[in-house]
Amino acid sequence: GIKISLLPGHLSQLPAEVRSSYGSNESAIRKFMEKHPEVFIIDSSGRVFTRPQNKLPPTATDEVCAADVTALYDVQGKVLRLFNAFGFITVTHPVRTTVYFTVKCFEEGKHSNLLNCGLAEGDSVALDATKSEGHKAAFKATRVIRVHSPAVNSASSRQLGKEQPADEDDRLNQQRGVIHTVKPGYGFIVFGPKRKNCAFFHGSVVDKAVAKGSKNLADFFTIGDKVHFDAIPDSKPTKWVKWKATRVWRALTPVSSASNSDADSGDEVFMSEDEDEIQGLLNDESGQESSDVDVEDYPVGCPDWEDPPQRHIHGDESCEVKSLLDWPARRKVSGMKGFFVPYTEKTGVVLWLDKGVNVLVVITTLYNMGKQVESFSELCQNSSSERGTEVFFDAVEAEDMWVATLVWTGERPAK
Repeated sequence: GIKISLLPGHLSQLPAEVRSSYGSNESAIRKFMEKHPEVFIIDSSGRVFTRPQNKLPPTATDEVCAADVTALYDVQGKVLRLFNAFGFITVTHPVRTTVYFTVKCFEEGKHSNLLNCGLAEGDSVALDATKSEGHKAAFKATRVIRVHSPAVNSASSRQLGKEQPADEDDRLNQQRGVIHTVKPGYGFIVFGPKRKNCAFFHGSVVDKAVAKGSKNLADFFTIGDKVHFDAIPDSKPTKWVKWKATRVWRALTPVSSASNSDADSGDEVFMSEDEDEIQGLLNDESGQESSDVDVEDYPVGCPDWEDPPQRHIHGDESCEVKSLLDWPARRKVSGMKGFFVPYTEKTGVVLWLDKGVNVLVVITTLYNMGKQVESFSELCQNSSSERGTEVFFDAVEAEDMWVATLVWTGERPAK
C-alpha cells in the first residue's frame, strides 16, 4: 500500500489526458477511488491498496466487504425507515449496508421534517456517506437526494391498483384503530366504520417507547387497546386482512371527539362472519404466512442514536393537549432531562431519556433561559444535537401518556 497523500506526486508523471480523468490533488484522487471500491481500498490510516482479483471465487459477486470501505460516493439506495429528524437507507451496491441520515443532509437541508417533505419508505435516493465507527449503522450520510424514476413509479402504481380495491388509498397515515388480536410476535388491528377493516402488524414496527425493551407484544398490548398506525396494502391480502402496518404507536386519547364516535366507540364489539377468518389466520400456519412472510426485520439493529418515532400531533390538537394538563394525574415527575423537538407551531415533544418515551409539550409551558418563548425557533436556533434541544421538564401522567407542565433551558424559571 501507499499513503494517499503521496499519490499526487507519483501520478504527476502521467500524461495530462490521463490525469484529467481523476484530478491532480489528493481530494480529487480520493473521490475517484471512493467511486470504485471494488478496485481500491483506503484503510483507516490513509493507505491505498488495490483489491486482489484472484481471491474471488468464480461464482462470487462483485460486492465488497463493508469493513474495507471507508466512504460511499454517489451510490443509490432505498429509504428503510423515517422519523421526524432522521432516517435509514439500505444500500446493496457496491456494499450491502445500512446508512443513517439526518434531515440536515437531505436535499441540502431545505426541509425541517422528513415526514412532511414527500419522502416515503421505499423511495429511491442517491447519497454520499462516511464510515460511522461504534454504531450499528455502518455509514452516516453527508448528502442525500431523491432519485426520480417515473417509469418505475407508474409501474408500481399500476401494481398497487391490482392489489387493492379502487376506493382504497395506497397508504394509510396516522390511522386510528383498536387491537383485535395479540400474539407474541405479531397482531391485528381493526379500524374504520363498524371496525370492518383489518391490518396485520409485526412486532418490529411497534414504537420502541411502547415496547420498552420487550419483544413479546402481549407484555404491553391487550385486546381493545387504542393505537395509531401507518400502513400499506398487504402484498398477499386475504378476504379480511388487506393492510400491513409499517408503524404502530399508542393513540392520543381525545378529550372529546364526536366526529370519531362511529369509528372509535369503545362500546362496540367486533362480531361478524369474518371473525372466523381471522381466527383461522391465527390457528392455520399457512394463513399466517400470507401476511407474515413479507415482513422483514431490519438488516441491522437500530443504532445507538435512534430515538423512538415522534408522536404525531395535528395543528388542531394543540387545544386538546392543553386540556390534558387539567386531567387528574396518576404520577408526577420534576426536573427530568430530555431533548425537545417541535412538531407544529404550538406543540412539540420531549424525548425523556430515562424512560425512552415522548412527553407532549405546548408552547405556553416552554421557557428559554428564564424567558417564556413565543416561538420554538428561539429555543432551537442554537441546538447542535441531532436529537433536538437539551431541556429539563416537569410532567404529569394522564391516561396513557405524559404531558409536560414546565419545560426550560438554563436555570429553572421562578413560578
